[in-house]
Amino acid sequence: MKLSSTISSAVDNAFKMIGDLAVDVSLSKSTSTGFDFNNLDASVAAGSTTIISGIVSYKKRDKSDDVKLSVTLKSKDVSDFGDFDTLTIRGVTYTPEKPFMNDGYLTIVTVTRRP
Repeated sequence: MKLSSTISSAVDNAFKMIGDLAVDVSLSKSTSTGFDFNNLDASVAAGSTTIISGIVSYKKRDKSDDVKLSVTLKSKDVSDFGDFDTLTIRGVTYTPEKPFMNDGYLTIVTVTRRP
């Protein structure tokens, strides 16, 4: 067994062992349908949504009262995280911040909800 498949199996097992501590994360991306150059307004339609399992490892508020979460996802569940506009966790919508950390096994992203 190759080392990469051993690590991948360990990540899968870790998510299974966490059980109900993992939360459903809904990843959404919108689709641009056009741009009005007269009004400088973009037309955006609802795109696709993907629901995967994730782990929220910390929650904090900063000086502007924004709520920030660190979310860990399995990299194989998210092919290109940069395609997604929002994450919804427990009914609350967050915006991902760049940069994301992706080591090929786990993707860790900080997300923000502004008041």
